[in-house]
Formats: sequence, C-alpha cells, structure tokens
Amino acid sequence: MVEPLIPVVWFVGSLGVLLVASDAFTSAAEQIGLAFGISPFIIGVTIVAGGTSLPELTASLLERSSLTREGDQHRPTVVGSTAQTL
Repeated sequence: MVEPLIPVVWFVGSLGVLLVASDAFTSAAEQIGLAFGISPFIIGVTIVAGGTSLPELTASLLERSSLTREGDQHRPTVVGSTAQTL
C-alpha cells in the first residue's frame, strides 16, 4: 500500500517546489526590470516568452543528446513554440 503513494508524494512535493520557485523567479525578474526602468508589461511578456520556450528547448536538447547526433531539430521546435505563443 505504501509503494503507490511514493510517486504521489514526489508529485505533490515537486509541484510545491515549482510553485514557490516560479513565484520567486517572477518577483526577482520584476524587481530587476523595475530597477532598470523597464515597464511591468515588457517584463511580463519577456517572462512568458522565456517560460514557454525553455521547456521545449530543454526537451529538444535532451532528446538530441540522448537519441541522435544528427541535425538541428531543436531550433524549429523552439521557433514554432514561440510563434504559437504569439
């Protein structure tokens, strides 16, 4: 009965860490941007763009490094993701 609970505990713990880290990241980015005189809108758009593109870039790079050594397939994935976000 304990075995099935281990993945659930990991998931809930990871989700909690993700929520705290994302809040800290956005607060820090806002403070840095405001210190440089950048508008909150531009800061928000930049964080959203990076936040949506980085997971695809990471997945593509990990896939490329582990499965194949050919081509640059990660570039179209990130470009397509960014275009879709806009």
